[in-house]
Amino acid sequence: MRKEETNIKELFQRLKREDERRAPSFARCWTTARSQLEQRRRRRLMWWLAAAGMALLSLSAGWLIISNREPKWVKPAETVVQRDPPTRPIETLAPPVPSPIREPSPPANKGVAPKRRRISPAPQPDLASLSEWHSPTEFLLRTPGATLLRTVPRLGASWIVNGTPAPEQKDNLEEQ
Repeated sequence: MRKEETNIKELFQRLKREDERRAPSFARCWTTARSQLEQRRRRRLMWWLAAAGMALLSLSAGWLIISNREPKWVKPAETVVQRDPPTRPIETLAPPVPSPIREPSPPANKGVAPKRRRISPAPQPDLASLSEWHSPTEFLLRTPGATLLRTVPRLGASWIVNGTPAPEQKDNLEEQ
């Protein structure tokens, strides 16, 4: 039995040496894993930089668009159109605000011309048309059977008589 045990040990030793010879070295596996990790980190960094650049580009474009926009001119309150012919003179809530141009303080450098800025006047509401305004999609809110949703049902009462709505409910449904 001793001989068989030594023979088995020898076979296991041979298998162990064969496995060690076939297996890649630890150093090579370690450097490969580190290089792949570094590549992933660089790729991720490049994506973040590209996203940050696009966000910065978008923000700067938006700022340029907003800052270079001309002020809107608003109609003075005196030019409000009324639907009925006036029986008395038109009264305005406030006189129209002129568009002032600010004069800046004298510049320290006398060779540079000061920049003049326009300030838009405060907006004046169009009072006549605001009081009569209706939503253009208001009709979409009036649906058939809307009274069913707005009223509380009565116990023992039915909206349907013989498979059709009752006459008084039918009229209500058509009105809506």
